[in-house]
Amino acid sequence: MTQTVEIIVSEPTRSELVAAAGWPRSVRFVSSPSGRSSPVARLMVARLDGLADEDRLGRLLALARGRVVRPVVFLASGSGKSHLSLAVLQAMVLLSKRATPSTKADPYVAPDDASFRRLVLARVQGAEKELIASASIGDGVLSVWSCEPRLYRCPVKDIPPLRNLSAEGLHGFEVSESGSRIHWAEGDVDINMETIRERTDPECRRRNEAKHRQDAGRYGKAIRVLREQKGIAQKDIPGLSDRQVRRLEEGRTVPHIETLKKLAAAHEMSIDDYLKELATLSRTGGNRRRKAA
Repeated sequence: MTQTVEIIVSEPTRSELVAAAGWPRSVRFVSSPSGRSSPVARLMVARLDGLADEDRLGRLLALARGRVVRPVVFLASGSGKSHLSLAVLQAMVLLSKRATPSTKADPYVAPDDASFRRLVLARVQGAEKELIASASIGDGVLSVWSCEPRLYRCPVKDIPPLRNLSAEGLHGFEVSESGSRIHWAEGDVDINMETIRERTDPECRRRNEAKHRQDAGRYGKAIRVLREQKGIAQKDIPGLSDRQVRRLEEGRTVPHIETLKKLAAAHEMSIDDYLKELATLSRTGGNRRRKAA
C-alpha cells in the first residue's frame, strides 16, 4: 500500500524538484502542509547553498514555525560538494530545531539526487526503516543512513564478508536504486539495512537471535514430523548421523542445503518437494496429517 508524501519546500528549490522527471503521482511538492485528512508522510527540504541567504532562510523558518515536520532534509549543491560555512551550519541547526522539536529527528544531508529520491520513495512505500538512503566508508567505519533517516555506524571489521576486501574494493560499492542493499563488486557482497541494524543495535540483535531460535525450533519440528510420517528412523538417513539428525530436530542447528538434499533423498523426494512440505508443516506447527493412501 502506498501513501502520499508531501515535500514541504520553498522556491526556487520547489520548482527545481518539480521539474525533475520520474516522480510518482503520490509525491507532492508543496509550499505548506495541505491539511489533508488521509495518511500523509511529510518532510521539509532545503538546499545547503541557500541557507546563507538571510531572506531565503527567513522564508524557511516562517514555513517551519508552528509545524512539526520530520525529518528535515538538506540537499547538497549541484556539484555535491557544498562548502559548509559556520553561517550555514548554524542555519541548519536553527531550521532543524524549529521544524523538528523532537530530539529523535535526525536532519539528513542528501549527498546526491539519487539519495534524496531513495528517501522519498521509501516513504511512498512506508519502508523507511528497511531501505538505505546513502552510505560512506572512512577510517575503517561503514556509515549508513537509513531512509528514516537515521545514521548507523559499524566498524568494517565487524562485518565478516568485508574483512578480506582490498582497500580499493572496499570503497568500490554502490547503493541499489531502490535502497534495498549495498553491493560490493569485489567479492560479490550484498548487505541490507537489517544486517547493518543488527550489527549496530544490541536490542535488534537480541530480537533477531530470539526469532532465529524460534524459527529453528519450528523448522526442526517439521523435519521430525515429516521423517516420522515416512517411517524413517534417525539413524537411517545416509550421510547423516543420528546425533546430527537429533540436533536438527531439536532446533539446535539450521540445516545447510547439502544436509537438506540428504534428508530429501532419504524421504525419496526431490529437494523442491521436500522444502515445500517442510514449509507447510512449519507454518502449521507440524500438525498436518499425512494424506491417506
